[in-house]
Amino acid sequence: MCLLKKMPNLNVVLVLAIILAYSLGAANAAQEYDVEDGDIIKVTISKTDLSRLVIGGEGRLDRVWSRDGYLDLEADVVHGEAFFRAKPGTPNVFSFFVKDDFGNTYTVTALQKHVPSQTILLNPKNSTGKNLPINKNVMPQPMKKTVNSLFRAMFLNENINGYLKEDNNEPVHLWLETMISMKQVYRGRQYRGEVYEISNVSDSPVEFHETEFFDFGESVVAVGLEQHNLKPQSKTRIFVVRREEVL
Repeated sequence: MCLLKKMPNLNVVLVLAIILAYSLGAANAAQEYDVEDGDIIKVTISKTDLSRLVIGGEGRLDRVWSRDGYLDLEADVVHGEAFFRAKPGTPNVFSFFVKDDFGNTYTVTALQKHVPSQTILLNPKNSTGKNLPINKNVMPQPMKKTVNSLFRAMFLNENINGYLKEDNNEPVHLWLETMISMKQVYRGRQYRGEVYEISNVSDSPVEFHETEFFDFGESVVAVGLEQHNLKPQSKTRIFVVRREEVL
């Protein structure tokens, strides 16, 4: 297979999500977002002060985490909220993950600025269905929600109804600066999910772009990157969803 030279300095594109505008505001400003499971939310946080993360209505935070360890986090267990800031040395734009007690998981992309403390208010659209059992005798979800559910299962390394999860370790040759291997496959009737690990084996930072992977084999309908910028000798994961071909 032909090895291609990786092109640097590509813009970051976030796919399969509702991208919301930045809200800059004043001191203790509130940025409010209506959200659904799987959404990606773009926010501004203070570079120096603690910002506050809240779930609207009767909701509470269940978990807040960054796989890269970028967050200094103080949990308010009584109110189900969290106060946070980025650790020193964190990139100016970084992502972390939020799970509420309705079972929704969101990706938060945060831009650090020299602004006062910010309040991030997330209003889940399914807040009336808290802790209710799932009805399995329903019509199939629309494509976006189905794909988002598959993305979440792949990210959390969980099983998901309707998919057979298989471990794998298949190398893929794509760029000279990288080493890529397929780690897991989720096989379903309509869609197939694939989890890849990509390592930067060069001596320079490498930046990735989701659209680079839409030609990554056949029938790709969605791509997600865990991290867009890789330092030398570091690694991240790529999540690819393909439409299963029915013969």
